[in-house]
Amino acid sequence: MQLAGNVSGAVSALEGVQMRLSHFDNPGLIGVKRAVAKDLETLKALPYLDSVGLTVKLDTLMLGAETLPLVIDHHRLGGKPVAQLNVAADAPWWSRLAGELTQSLGELVRIRRMDKPEALLLSPEQAFFLRENLKMRLLDARLALLQRDGAAYQADLAAAGQYAARYFDRDAPATRQWQAVLSGLAAVRLSVTLPDLSASLKAVREAQGNKEE
Repeated sequence: MQLAGNVSGAVSALEGVQMRLSHFDNPGLIGVKRAVAKDLETLKALPYLDSVGLTVKLDTLMLGAETLPLVIDHHRLGGKPVAQLNVAADAPWWSRLAGELTQSLGELVRIRRMDKPEALLLSPEQAFFLRENLKMRLLDARLALLQRDGAAYQADLAAAGQYAARYFDRDAPATRQWQAVLSGLAAVRLSVTLPDLSASLKAVREAQGNKEE
């Protein structure tokens, strides 16, 4: 529990110890039984954290990072098309010219509204490393989860969210779903103070010492 924050594993272990102790009707083990029961009660009172479920969600986000649509991909596809102006072929030259200028200005406005111009300059190689960096952040969050390091966990998830918001198409359904899962993970708080189980260990050692004497 102290190394990996595995509270459920510690509970199972102490329950196993408690069951084995129940088979011995030895007055010398009363102190051990009381210490184990007390530590077990303390562990069960801790807030439940579904580490396995959270780990699965982080793994899902890492897999999803491979296929999240980039902003540059959306731009290459044209995004939302600018309305075409239908000008008759036999219209006066000035009318056709006005139509072409209006269409060009529409394209220019669409480009200027892009608030993340750096996202449009990603080369294929840079896009690859971007996805790898995103996955590394999620992997670091996974390790922080196992270590119950709440500060590192939140920092890594925040960095992953910034990557997604800056470089990926936030209007795409896949991105919105990915961000929703990330937000749910960020809402989890890992700052749970783990209890000290030294009382049980001390009681066992004392019982062993009395037995040797």
